[in-house]
Amino acid sequence: MDLSQIPTDVLRVLKDKRLSVPQKMMAFNLLMPGLDPEPKHAQAYLDNLEVGNTIKRMIDEGKLSLHGFDSNFKLKTSLTSDWEIL
Repeated sequence: MDLSQIPTDVLRVLKDKRLSVPQKMMAFNLLMPGLDPEPKHAQAYLDNLEVGNTIKRMIDEGKLSLHGFDSNFKLKTSLTSDWEIL
C-alpha cells in the first residue's frame, strides 16, 4: 500500500507510541474504508449474518421473543412451545 494514500489522521494514530501493535491494527482497519476483509473474517461475518437473519425470522414468525436485558446485561428471551431444536 502506498503510504501517501493513507490519511494523515490515520498515520498519526499508527505512529502513536502509547498504542500497542494490535491497537494500531484495529485502528487502521476501522479507519481505512474500502479494505478487503481477510477470508477468515469474511466467513465469520457471513456466519453472523446468517444467525441474525435466523433470529429475525424467528421473531417475525412469533417463535422467539426478546424481553430486554437482565441485571448482568444478558438478553432475556423466550421460545414458543411449538419451536423445537434440530
